[in-house]
Amino acid sequence: MAGAGYKRKVIMMKNKIFATIIAVFIGLIVFSTSAWANDMEFVSEGSHIIPLEISDISIKKERLELKKLDNYDMEVKVQFIFDSPSSGSRTIGFITPNDEDNDPETSPRGKEYDPKNIKNFKTFVNGKSVKINIVKIDEFLNKGFFTKEVEKEYKEKYSRAYVYYFKADLKKGENTVEHSYSYGGIYAALNIRDYSYVLTTISRWKNKKVEDFEMIVDMGDEFFVLPYTFWNDYRPINWEIVGEGRQTSQKEKYPNGGYLARTFVKMKKGYVRYRAKDFSPDVEFYTYIPWASVHLFNNLDNEPYARDLPLNGYKFNDRLMRIGEKIDYRSEEAIKEAEKLSDFELEIIKNYPFAVRGYDFSRKDLKDYFSQFFWYIPKGRVHVDKREYERRMEIVNDILKKRKR
Repeated sequence: MAGAGYKRKVIMMKNKIFATIIAVFIGLIVFSTSAWANDMEFVSEGSHIIPLEISDISIKKERLELKKLDNYDMEVKVQFIFDSPSSGSRTIGFITPNDEDNDPETSPRGKEYDPKNIKNFKTFVNGKSVKINIVKIDEFLNKGFFTKEVEKEYKEKYSRAYVYYFKADLKKGENTVEHSYSYGGIYAALNIRDYSYVLTTISRWKNKKVEDFEMIVDMGDEFFVLPYTFWNDYRPINWEIVGEGRQTSQKEKYPNGGYLARTFVKMKKGYVRYRAKDFSPDVEFYTYIPWASVHLFNNLDNEPYARDLPLNGYKFNDRLMRIGEKIDYRSEEAIKEAEKLSDFELEIIKNYPFAVRGYDFSRKDLKDYFSQFFWYIPKGRVHVDKREYERRMEIVNDILKKRKR
């Protein structure tokens, strides 16, 4: 299960006929502790599954669907088809994360993690709804499902976490386990929201792979970022657009080794899909929506949308975009730069907020200009909150009025 965006495993107990799958929702642990404290706000926990030990159960099929809701929560739906070597009652658990922001002394919310932050958690085993129990981690670990070493490790890592758990009657052979929930993901200074899902725990199941894997990522008409690869050799993921949209990838070698590798997607309608046989990833899934999709592109040296140079034939940003951004933040230097621009260049700055949302311009010169950018896919009339761009409109209109006198 997942996330993001999103967490699992079976432990056969000596002299017992059941196994325990532990899945961990950890929305933030992919980021450093210092990043949490400095420039991220913890929105809500929930993200992915982390099994504990090697399982004798194989995953025949996994279908994971991540859908961004209008409020930027992520709706997660997961279907597994497991192949169990025997029948029996199993206890399945999903652990919420434990991190420094859960401390009432330091948490922005001023309280410990609230399990209600994971909303509408539902689980079905072979078509039957199961009752979900929510307890603190100590109570669950003390039930005797684990070795002393495992208990100690998880109490140390997740001392303030909660566990969602339920009983599942599995039959010998194929079993279908489905669950769904929604969660808020996280957002940082540079992104509207980040979502993640752990996939590498596939290696802890029997056969260390999913025989038939499918992932669907539905982010609406957002401009968003997906992983370039799931593997250590950096071979690309074959993302497939179902509907109408475009994608392009960036793979740039760092001076000290490794790559900056990502896939950029802009959708008009539909979703992105990845399907594979015998899927066994080395790295995790993530997706994020940069602030660019609703406001302005950040001027970061390592971001292609901060450069004038095209990426695979597409531009992400240019000088006019950045002048408009600086005017929004009341830069006197940017206002002086704007005063030197042509009337058409000022029209570009003025209309950029509409373009980034997909406004279908009737003026050919405007449409041709914005069509060089990756994120511009015209879709018709759009809503723009003019309060975000009040300063920009005011300055540009004042410059144009003065020229007409």
